[in-house]
Amino acid sequence: MALARREALILGAIGAGAAVAGALLGALALAVREVFAAKGAEIVGIGIDQAAKVEEFARTYGVTYPVLIAEADAIELMRRLGNALGGLPYTVVVDRVGAVAHHRLGALTRAEVEGVLEGLLR
Repeated sequence: MALARREALILGAIGAGAAVAGALLGALALAVREVFAAKGAEIVGIGIDQAAKVEEFARTYGVTYPVLIAEADAIELMRRLGNALGGLPYTVVVDRVGAVAHHRLGALTRAEVEGVLEGLLR
């Protein structure tokens, strides 16, 4: 995956024990890939847990997007990207120049993602 060529990047940070977040991110990944991949959008998960737990989570929820294993370091990364509370799930949409275009603590809806990406991918 060549991130430098992407027009928009969605970073989703979740803990491996977050079943609801796993299902939601899976649905969002499908939406992004079905509708926006050809326009340059990609989703990347950031696993905030031990590698083995994140791998099990990915298998359980059929994760088909790339997942980075950040363990506890991801909490600080998410704080630097606007998540002052350090809560999960946390999603950041980054534009083509690496600026945060949108972020949300909590569940993101497909309509919200589509609205943000449509604005970025014009």
